[in-house]
Amino acid sequence: MFLFYSKTEEINQKDYDLVLRISKYVRNKEELFNIFSSELHFPSYFGGTWDSFYDCLCNLDYLNKSKILFLHEELPFKDSDADRTIYLDILSDVETNVLKDNVYKITTAFPEKYRDLIGSKE
Repeated sequence: MFLFYSKTEEINQKDYDLVLRISKYVRNKEELFNIFSSELHFPSYFGGTWDSFYDCLCNLDYLNKSKILFLHEELPFKDSDADRTIYLDILSDVETNVLKDNVYKITTAFPEKYRDLIGSKE
């Protein structure tokens, strides 16, 4: 389930071992992939596709972090329904299904103003 906030101060970032901030200036999936790849040190097999993005998020054990927060300043792809849907589906799946048995937990946070737009992914 995604977390929604009105102000980033509402989220106690000290509760997380790693906070990945996704800037409000992300315009496309290449920029988004660069942020994740750089900050999470994706392995060399990351191919810059949605499938490899999903695979990398499912295999973050090497980070040795138990609680990871993806903190979005804005909703990426708010003007691209297709990319937004794929991105939210991946994050939702990673949060709720894939990581059940892993040693780390991912939480994804978005500004409150996107709750209705994202709503079906909760």
